[in-house]
Amino acid sequence: MKKIFGYITVLLVLSWVTSANANVLSSTITEAYGNLNITGFNSGSNPVISFGVDFADDPASGQFTVIEPIVVGALYHVNIGWNIPSLQVAPFSASFDIISQTASGTGTDTVNNALSAFIGQSFFGSPIGSIVVNGNSLNLLFASIDQDSNGGPILLLGAQEPTGQTTLQAYLNSLDGNRDGILNADYTGAHLEAYRVPEPAALLLLGGGLLVMFGFSKKRA
Repeated sequence: MKKIFGYITVLLVLSWVTSANANVLSSTITEAYGNLNITGFNSGSNPVISFGVDFADDPASGQFTVIEPIVVGALYHVNIGWNIPSLQVAPFSASFDIISQTASGTGTDTVNNALSAFIGQSFFGSPIGSIVVNGNSLNLLFASIDQDSNGGPILLLGAQEPTGQTTLQAYLNSLDGNRDGILNADYTGAHLEAYRVPEPAALLLLGGGLLVMFGFSKKRA
């Protein structure tokens, strides 16, 4: 009986550690729409393609909600997706990791107002994540928040096809009727989720709990 009680106790502790340190949903963007500007796809072999996600100035164009305070220096995993009806392609999506450079308290605001506080932030890596466009998975090399012509925020995502692959580049060029290397289209239904990633120390605590369980089992055998 004591042995069973011991197992239950350790399992409860491990369950608490695991749930307490799982990725925490920190912020969301819902029901956003605006304009997408795609450039760089006609710049020769293996170009860096830039996707500029400009949120509409309309205050009703989506909500940005911070559920758990954003912490400077914390690692966050971001998922974003949006639909491009005029291009008649499958929904675009991107997934990447960033280290926050700005803190933010909880609450809800328009997307433009909320993201304005993050203008000037850039995140680079090799890669920092991936982006899926028309069924093509690309390496996401950078993400940044810049200003559009109206002073509002624009999310820039820079991606590159794997060496030797030109499927997306050829597809985008086929859509470029003006042959100017620029594609412009409205998007709808944009959403974003940002999850805070557990700190290494928390993962070490979980590993330590597993060792405790192993030791307890061995001792009672």
